[in-house]
Amino acid sequence: MKQKTELDKIIAEQLNSEVLNNEIIRITILQIFFGLFTIIFSLIPFLAREAFIRETGGKLPVYVPVFFFGLVCLFFYQERRKLLKLRQENKKILPTPQYISAFISTSIPTIAIYITSLIREPASISLHVPPNYIYFIFIILSGLSLNRNLCFFTGFVCFFEYLILSTYIIQTANTRLGFGLETFFFHFIKASLFLIGGLTSGFVTQRIKNKFIESFHVLEDRKKIEGIFGQHVSPSVMNQLVGKNSDFKNQLQEVSILFFDIRNFTNYSESKKPDEVVEYLNTIFSICIEVINSRNGIINKFLGDGFMAVFGAPINTPDDSQNAIESAIEIRNRIEKEIPETNFGMGIHSGIALTGNIGS
Repeated sequence: MKQKTELDKIIAEQLNSEVLNNEIIRITILQIFFGLFTIIFSLIPFLAREAFIRETGGKLPVYVPVFFFGLVCLFFYQERRKLLKLRQENKKILPTPQYISAFISTSIPTIAIYITSLIREPASISLHVPPNYIYFIFIILSGLSLNRNLCFFTGFVCFFEYLILSTYIIQTANTRLGFGLETFFFHFIKASLFLIGGLTSGFVTQRIKNKFIESFHVLEDRKKIEGIFGQHVSPSVMNQLVGKNSDFKNQLQEVSILFFDIRNFTNYSESKKPDEVVEYLNTIFSICIEVINSRNGIINKFLGDGFMAVFGAPINTPDDSQNAIESAIEIRNRIEKEIPETNFGMGIHSGIALTGNIGS
């Protein structure tokens, strides 16, 4: 239970880090998006002043769009600074500021539509201009939060704000567009698309989040397995064992077994201190393990002053017998060179063996 709690804590920290990075990406995209609008409208007084006045009927000064989008960019700039500071201080992003930011962001197209309704005739034409489709940008980007409820919230805000605004504009408009473009049902369907978009984004986000958590668990399990196997087998064998889609069922297969035994070890250990004996065994076995691992063998068990190494199980290759022989020769050469006072014996047997697990 303690290990699970610690793992859940690690996952939560990783998830929060990912959410914070995604939120910075989301705000950066919006800042660039509205920054482009600010630049475009800044050029209108120089490139299309008369066209702008004609389209707005002279009701809107040319600097108002620049001022509006400039404020929006400033808002996202401040949001991004706060998020970068949180990341720098390794702090957690809180849900409440996320919802407030989402509400303010999603209200931007609503404000733009309302302003358009004040300067265009008929006013209801504002319900069919480009700002209407900006809602979908916020809905799509809400998925970066990896928060299903935040996606739902964004969809609901778009739904209710557009529905309320469209109802108000239609009721107050002096001129009608016709073709059913001003019916409540038409705009209810349109608002429902925003709601469906938010719900869809939420379900997709939740699936991505679940996959992220699942993948993290898999990586942690693999890390533990590698840690255990890595103490006993070579990296190549370990990778094969971890990636092997098998339960290692009992089966007959060709193996080669190398036996190693230190001669007169009992007499040696009786005349030495325990720490000296352990150090002596560690020195010998370190050489043996290194050699056996380098040739894809596995130390099956240690036997006090000796061990048994297996070549060919659970992973077998055509060179298992040759690897066992070469390992024995190299072990002999290295021990005779590095620990010449050691007397030892080795034996190799190759044949068919029943491999697998017994009991648990």
